[in-house]
Amino acid sequence: MDEAVAAAQAEVAGDVAKAAKEAEKLQAELERVKEQHAAALAEVSALEAQVSDAGYLVQEREKAITDTIAELDDSRKKAKDIAEELAKVGLFLQNATPKKPASRPRSGAKSGDADKLPKINTGRPQSGVRNGSKGATAYPA
Repeated sequence: MDEAVAAAQAEVAGDVAKAAKEAEKLQAELERVKEQHAAALAEVSALEAQVSDAGYLVQEREKAITDTIAELDDSRKKAKDIAEELAKVGLFLQNATPKKPASRPRSGAKSGDADKLPKINTGRPQSGVRNGSKGATAYPA
């Protein structure tokens, strides 16, 4: 029986050695997988940061587009209002009768009285002058 126990122990010792070698292989593979997992987590973090930044940029661009569209709509409304006002002015100018110029001489045309001075009205006596007085005073004494 001792031989059977010794044979069983030898067989178990061989199985233990195989299991220990396999455990070492699995431990090494576990370490390699942990390193790959850590690297993948770091890459995921970096990609999430890029996605977050891209999302922020998209929001900024969408806001800029929305603001530009609002500004464009406002400009269109103003242009429409200006066009309506110009149409009103055009109708007014079409319906308004042009004023005929008075009988003024044209530029460069000379009349026959151009050399004469206008007449002075001498019907009123000059102020401050008394009839028969020697001094000219504005106020009577």
